[in-house]
Amino acid sequence: MVQGDFGATKIMVDYCLSKGIIPIYSTTERKVTEEKLGEKIRLSREFEHVMYRKYKSGVF
Repeated sequence: MVQGDFGATKIMVDYCLSKGIIPIYSTTERKVTEEKLGEKIRLSREFEHVMYRKYKSGVF
């Protein structure tokens, strides 16, 4: 799995593809809830894994 800093990700994806390795990345669904507490607002974020996707040649 290759994710993170854009430049480093590009280098690693290119390397994997050149070696016949299939690079993948994870996608998530973000659920945000908002709760008002008097004068304050509390935000809560929940991330849930959805699926893995393959990088393709020429993506960058």
